Amino acid sequence: MREFIKACIIGFGVTIIVVLFEKGLTSLGTMAVIVVCLYVFEKLNASQVTAQKLPAYRIKLAVCPKWDAILPIVPQEYVKCPSSFFAKMMDAPELEIDKEQSLLNKEFHYTIFEDEASGMSQVWSHLDKSFVDDMDVFGDIISGNIDKIQEKYKVKEGILNNLDTFVIRPYEIGYSPEVIPYGKHYLYRTLSQIPLDSILHHLKILNAAWGEDMRGILKFPDKLQKAFDDNGVKYETWDTQLAKFEGKPVEPEFAKDVKEKSGFEISQDTMHSHVFSTEYYSIQINIKIFRYGCKFFEEEQ
Repeated sequence: MREFIKACIIGFGVTIIVVLFEKGLTSLGTMAVIVVCLYVFEKLNASQVTAQKLPAYRIKLAVCPKWDAILPIVPQEYVKCPSSFFAKMMDAPELEIDKEQSLLNKEFHYTIFEDEASGMSQVWSHLDKSFVDDMDVFGDIISGNIDKIQEKYKVKEGILNNLDTFVIRPYEIGYSPEVIPYGKHYLYRTLSQIPLDSILHHLKILNAAWGEDMRGILKFPDKLQKAFDDNGVKYETWDTQLAKFEGKPVEPEFAKDVKEKSGFEISQDTMHSHVFSTEYYSIQINIKIFRYGCKFFEEEQ
């Protein structure tokens, strides 16, 4: 498209010069046309360079509520696997639980496509199986016969009663009142927050510094770490029979350059996801950046 515009400018410039020659206004007019064309060309090239510096990326994002912490009714024998208890409870016909309407025991997975140069943004919800305008989820934790649930599992009075609308967003979860101003759920009782925008911003800086998206992180930039400390956010790594987080730093000569440019200290581990966790929920981020530029280094870390 830009090449077509440039061709049109050249054609227009040549036409004007020919007309000026016919009118006898050659020197001054020709110079003016050339200056204008050069100015337009410079602006086009500058905007193209700016666009090349803005990232385009794909994010796989999972929002995982910790339902056993949100709803502390899990019997002792299910403590190691609370999801099994909740699944069994949801399947009990006498409790009349509407699994479709209930949020309990669900996780929320999204694939996000962003192109900051064009402003294009699309979010695919794997639960809804469609593109969505935002990642706000709200509803009842349990839509069922609360009295029968309390009786069957001997739940303490007050835990299941008066549960307000529950709201789940990638950057916060909590309770919302029934009155919704302007059609937007606001939280009167926030359980947890995770600074998602700041995380993504710094991961883009890391990508521009290192050139890869999913290396293990040993230390975060000071500003981001403070936001984690203020909100009780922990960075989680794996340690299973199939995979173990080694935590071995990258070579010193590379580590220094990455630290200076991004504020991160990274390991040689390749992560499937970056996991950020609070007491009540966690998010998992897998980011793939297709285009990036040095503009990130100029911003405050």
